Amino acid sequence: MRILANYSFKSGDSSYCVTFERTGDVPRGQADVEADDLFALAKQAIQRQLNAQPKPEKCCNCAAPITPRQKHLIIKLARERGQFIDLEGMTVHAASDLIERLMSNAM
Repeated sequence: MRILANYSFKSGDSSYCVTFERTGDVPRGQADVEADDLFALAKQAIQRQLNAQPKPEKCCNCAAPITPRQKHLIIKLARERGQFIDLEGMTVHAASDLIERLMSNAM
């Protein structure tokens, strides 16, 4: 017998969906109990995701100088927006933040 348990949850703009499957020999009298167990596992999995603390961004060397690739992209994006941005002394981390802002037009 194959038992599938789908559980979905929507919170604001986020939606979560989990599917658990159990296959094998499940006696007919146990099917309800097995399905309930699968739904409980799915619900717990979503609750763990909702309650999870955001993981800090990994940055191997945030204080390193801006990379040539970042420089090129910033210059291109700034030019498209008619802006000049001084890149002197900019770090990898600052460049990354700037690129995100330029790409979202939040400047």
